[in-house]
Amino acid sequence: MTDPLLSSNSFRVIHDGAGFSRSEKVKFLSECTVSMKNLRVCWEGKLKGNNCGECEKCVRTRLNFVIAGSPNPECFDTPLTKKHFKPIKLRTNPARTEWNLIRTDIKRTGNGIEWLPEVEKVIKKKPKQKLRSRIFIKNLFKRLFKITKSHS
Repeated sequence: MTDPLLSSNSFRVIHDGAGFSRSEKVKFLSECTVSMKNLRVCWEGKLKGNNCGECEKCVRTRLNFVIAGSPNPECFDTPLTKKHFKPIKLRTNPARTEWNLIRTDIKRTGNGIEWLPEVEKVIKKKPKQKLRSRIFIKNLFKRLFKITKSHS
């Protein structure tokens, strides 16, 4: 975790809650009305003070709420629908891991079972070739850097 790297002698950052899954954290938040009204998870939407409700992180968080038994939290303006899933592309391995955890939680709890086919579709989508090419190039440069560094 990077939290200790953000700390200094005069300011300490403590990583809290790592022992809980996202769904468990959301269940805790869903029991607090003030949190439900004011929770902001979105950083992609046009309105920075609100959740767009449609980006990957918003849809993922909405699913966490469904799993927690709060299918339509106040922090999102509209209910979750199938249309929210179609544009989602998982661009990173951590995002794919989060979606796999959601699939596991849906199967474990039975909450949100109606969304399981949509979750499966999102997980099965392959990243575009352009992204895979970028990852290849990034890894190539990392290897070249290591080789160069070891020979200097």
